[in-house]
Amino acid sequence: MALASSDLLLVERSNTVYKETFGNRANIDDTDLILVERSNTLYKCAWSDWDDGGGGGGGSGGGGIHGWASGTGAYTPTMNFNYTTSTADSTTAYSVLGATMSVTGGDNSGTCEGNLYLGLRMRGSTSYFHDLCVSHVQILSSSTTYRTDSSFPNGYDWAFGNTSNSSGCGEWQRASSISTWSTDPSTLTYDVAGSFNVTNGLWSRASGTGSSSTGAADGTYSPSVYSGGGGSIIQSTGTVGQEQGSYFLYTETSGSGWTIGTSALWLKSPTITVSNGDYLRMLYCGVGGSSSSNGLGAWLQNAFYLVFK
Repeated sequence: MALASSDLLLVERSNTVYKETFGNRANIDDTDLILVERSNTLYKCAWSDWDDGGGGGGGSGGGGIHGWASGTGAYTPTMNFNYTTSTADSTTAYSVLGATMSVTGGDNSGTCEGNLYLGLRMRGSTSYFHDLCVSHVQILSSSTTYRTDSSFPNGYDWAFGNTSNSSGCGEWQRASSISTWSTDPSTLTYDVAGSFNVTNGLWSRASGTGSSSTGAADGTYSPSVYSGGGGSIIQSTGTVGQEQGSYFLYTETSGSGWTIGTSALWLKSPTITVSNGDYLRMLYCGVGGSSSSNGLGAWLQNAFYLVFK
């Protein structure tokens, strides 16, 4: 029988025992201990051992603590960043980010239900050069066909050039305030789905950022190609050119309130179900500042974070 969201788990952390609902199991750390009874004998089990064995699944699709690339959470891919002496929004092609998912927890088949979180950490020396643009996100099965479910029957294929719930940004959410790169993004407060009016310190939606020396001029949306909702699959590597007048999501970093090296802006996907070996494909354009000591890519590593849980 599947565990209900309101069921209570007895958890021990640092010699302190507390109760946690199954619905809030994301708050349980991998090293926390869970009380288990087998053949009338009580013993303690690390949450990571119990959850990896499928105990947290509760049925089809799975559940429990699960990360991307590691059981502890964040994956930080190498990103391509461009520098420019031009003050205009860049017309450079979008880069393809391709990554293979490795999830823990869920059911015995390695399948998990959760949300994908995208986070940009400000690591350049100037905060307002951090307008990272993302135009498209796809999740593919290991056979490179679209992963689907009842909410997205045509595929996990979101082109942010449109606002549709099924094929655009309509079911995506932005964190309501500036956070940090080390915060568990699943614990943050998020705005109403599809709300991406241009706001300093938040993920926003636009065609052109309007900021000097950072961001893209346009997105990559095309009704006949990269349309979302089961359109063309993004290639695994390379670049995709911009489409004039098309929109994208981006991290609006004008204004103040940042701490360089610590502050981060988080974006949340709708609830999806993924499996080990699935592929992420994402189109992004990172342009900021005139040199590696002055822009978005002061450090090319540990600037962009992917979390699935």
